[in-house]
Amino acid sequence: MIEVLKETLMKLESTSQSTITKGACKSIMGRIYFYWEEENQKAISSFQEAISILTPLTTEVNNDDYIDDDTQSLLKETKLCILDNIHELFLIYRKENRHEEAKRCLQNAVKINQHEFLDRQLIFYECLGDIEYENEEEVLSTHHYEQTLKLDEQASVGAVNNRQLRIHSKLARNYQALGMYEKAISALENAVELCENATKYMVTEFLYTIAELYTRMDDIRSAWVYYQVTYELGQSSGYYSNKLLSVKSLYQMGCLLQKEGCNGRALVYFEKGLKSAKRNLGEIDPTTAQLYQAVAEEQKNKRAWANAMILMEKAYEINKITHGPMHPITIQSKNAFQRLLIQQGNKKVVN
Repeated sequence: MIEVLKETLMKLESTSQSTITKGACKSIMGRIYFYWEEENQKAISSFQEAISILTPLTTEVNNDDYIDDDTQSLLKETKLCILDNIHELFLIYRKENRHEEAKRCLQNAVKINQHEFLDRQLIFYECLGDIEYENEEEVLSTHHYEQTLKLDEQASVGAVNNRQLRIHSKLARNYQALGMYEKAISALENAVELCENATKYMVTEFLYTIAELYTRMDDIRSAWVYYQVTYELGQSSGYYSNKLLSVKSLYQMGCLLQKEGCNGRALVYFEKGLKSAKRNLGEIDPTTAQLYQAVAEEQKNKRAWANAMILMEKAYEINKITHGPMHPITIQSKNAFQRLLIQQGNKKVVN
């Protein structure tokens, strides 16, 4: 079937007198090579040839003194075809991790488009943001995302769409990497508002990240509020990821209380978190092990040595299974357990 289609396209290209038809044939051949046959180099050649064939048509039309409606329509369709071929080239280069070539494709597309086709421009700006982020250029990446969001908000006139949600999330990630925590929180709060009418399961993740950012800013009160809300939402959710964040919120609330010197209350939250972890995540889970360790440390502070040893041993055994015996977390829990044993005069060697 594919071979018949390719043969038909090659015959049509060689016999047609229409430049547009020749360009379209090359474009379709590129898609066949890329999506069906995974012949990336052949696909690149086809898309580049299609662009070379079609580009002079737009130049010629632009140089005319008068452009009638039919010609204007033809110009738009031709330009759209060129932009779509450039985007296909970008996808291939990105797939092959050829980031600089991918970036040049997008920059060329933005220059050609000049905001004429809004939907394409939004795609190009967002993709530029993605490429710059992958290149660890967070400042440039953020600039492109902000352009995308501004353009999209103007076009949508307040309408909720998944792109705005996605861009707010990406901006929050970038702002966080740049240490711009307040901007990151603002972006996440905007994402939460959009989630109310879209993907509600994402709200818990955004709220947990806001809580983490407030923790980094040493705003304990605000962090506590967001951890509390995350915990409550996660408990009522059917998604495993949300239940995980709910348990993690209890752990973080315990850590905040430790930081404030309220160790007794911290133990209450760690024990509550451990109970929730075993119920929602299971016994053999890294977060369950983390909470076993946290409760053990508080029991040790209370000089409840026997309880502390039992809990530390459980934490270590779970970490061995979930992380592996040589993982830093496993080694850390092993050393903590061994130190406690030595402190209590127990000569047992932890294996």
